[in-house]
Amino acid sequence: ENQMQAEAFLKRQEGCFRPKVLQDLPPGLLAQPDLARSARHGQLQLLPTRHGTDGFFIACFEKVDSNEKVLL
Repeated sequence: ENQMQAEAFLKRQEGCFRPKVLQDLPPGLLAQPDLARSARHGQLQLLPTRHGTDGFFIACFEKVDSNEKVLL
């Protein structure tokens, strides 16, 4: 659901926003390859059963300059 909501937002706002790399995350999170890969794509899903944390979802987008073309 979380990732689908982020994708739906990008579709509704087509050409206006793009995923942005998540920065300033705790090193312990980025040490896990699946989380590091997700963070590079602007999203992060933490699951209690997999990561030993509360359930949490982060999505980061940046506004696209109106003179810039977006290719997704």
